[in-house]
Amino acid sequence: MEGSAGLANANPFENVRASTLLGGESFVKRVRENFLNHAKADRELPVFRQLADRPGVKTIRTVVDAFLANDPAMRRRVGVYLCRLYTGLKLKEIGAAYGVGELAVTQISRRVVLEMEGGESFCKAVGLLVKKLEV
Repeated sequence: MEGSAGLANANPFENVRASTLLGGESFVKRVRENFLNHAKADRELPVFRQLADRPGVKTIRTVVDAFLANDPAMRRRVGVYLCRLYTGLKLKEIGAAYGVGELAVTQISRRVVLEMEGGESFCKAVGLLVKKLEV
């Protein structure tokens, strides 16, 4: 293990990541790069959410705010949708970031999907945002 050589009382579990990996940051980074970055997110695997290299709420907000600067309501809707889709955060955490409840996160996301199905230009705009996020 990194950084613990020569320490008699070092706790080996201090470096456990996502309840499954025991190792330092460089080891976790290698696992991410070799196994997780190319895998599709799976809600049934909570460890994936913890280890996957994903954009955070701040990154998503920055990209969405710059792209949809003239429409605050759409910024919030699309931001909530993208956070739900790509951050791996819980509904409560996404809601807290946008000042809405858990149910509202679900409803907003569902409505964005319906709006994307109904309008090609809206769907393209969301697609451009996804490209900018590099996910």
